[in-house]
Amino acid sequence: MYPLPLLPVVTDDLNTMDSRVALRYQTSFMKNALIRALNNVYEQAQRISDGGHQDFEPFMGYSQIVGDMLRLQYDGDDRFFVKSGTNKVSLDEILGGAWTKNPDWKKIPEMLKTWDTKNPATYRGADLRALLDEIEAPLTKGLFGLIEVAKPEVLSQKFSDEEMQIMIGEHILWLSSNSDLTVLLPFCTSHHDPLTSKSWPIITEEGLAALPGLAEQHSRLGITLDRLF
Repeated sequence: MYPLPLLPVVTDDLNTMDSRVALRYQTSFMKNALIRALNNVYEQAQRISDGGHQDFEPFMGYSQIVGDMLRLQYDGDDRFFVKSGTNKVSLDEILGGAWTKNPDWKKIPEMLKTWDTKNPATYRGADLRALLDEIEAPLTKGLFGLIEVAKPEVLSQKFSDEEMQIMIGEHILWLSSNSDLTVLLPFCTSHHDPLTSKSWPIITEEGLAALPGLAEQHSRLGITLDRLF
């Protein structure tokens, strides 16, 4: 049932935390941004029932980006959890097949094939909400299951703090390299509750300086959040 529940997080600075402890929270903050966006789409799809609505165009742009972010995170996790670290061990192996044996999370790609809000002639808010209802169970079960097994005491058996830091850094780099940063960064910041943590997303000083420009480019894509929400 929407709104979808958020994953548990902590207010601690993830930069100063042991990376084997921080992993589940790094993952949760990213997934929570996605969950908030999905909740937004579900709510707005009830209001914007067809392609003739005055807000269809900005909603079209917003919902397409949310779908793209869901695909990006799935593909990123698919790579992150099965790729071996410097110790030749993958997270999936040590976590008992938490990714490859996760029947819920693995259903998402097939469901996303019908995520399309580009055509005002065929768009129906009820259809989009029905798809989101279908996605709800595998998404929430898959995410909560994945976070639950990523326990630091288990990770510490095979990964050092440094090894995990390298893997997380490579994962963030992959996400950045396989997406449009003018969308990804504003998406993360605009769907994050700063009251839960002031240290996420982790952005360099250069990134913070560039954020206003990125947000301006983000608005040019038609993602007028103020108009929608």
